[in-house]
Amino acid sequence: MKIFFLFISILFGGSVFCQTANDTVDVFSFSPDLLDSLIFEEVNRVRSENDLTQLFYSDSLNQQANDHVLQMVKLRKTFYSDSTSKVEECNLKIFFRNSNPTVTYRELAGRMVKQWLNSPAAARLILGEFFLYGGCGVTYEEWKNISEIYIYTCFRISP
Repeated sequence: MKIFFLFISILFGGSVFCQTANDTVDVFSFSPDLLDSLIFEEVNRVRSENDLTQLFYSDSLNQQANDHVLQMVKLRKTFYSDSTSKVEECNLKIFFRNSNPTVTYRELAGRMVKQWLNSPAAARLILGEFFLYGGCGVTYEEWKNISEIYIYTCFRISP
């Protein structure tokens, strides 16, 4: 059985079991982890272009971002703030309705970061020289026949 799966994986270029950055975003096999990592990569690319240090990935911020993005979906809110949170953080939130079914994961990540950079408040966070750590939460929701992707990103000075 293992040989069969290996053969299938080789036959299809290894793409049977995972998606890549250049794959089209597909509502039937959406990969939040892939989009999460590409957004983080894009933020760091922008920071490098602006002579800023790259952010370190934080498991705790990533978990917090994922918990937060699930609350956004649960409450059906594009902007949600947890006033009980005792952590030092800055965050960005975005809501995306997939109107272009041929967009790749890399293109979507680039568009999201570009949209954030067009907002002065969000740009100050992404380009904040004092931030050292980041985390990202991504989830997909189908609601009223509309594909929705919720993204929440955290930046902090400590993990």
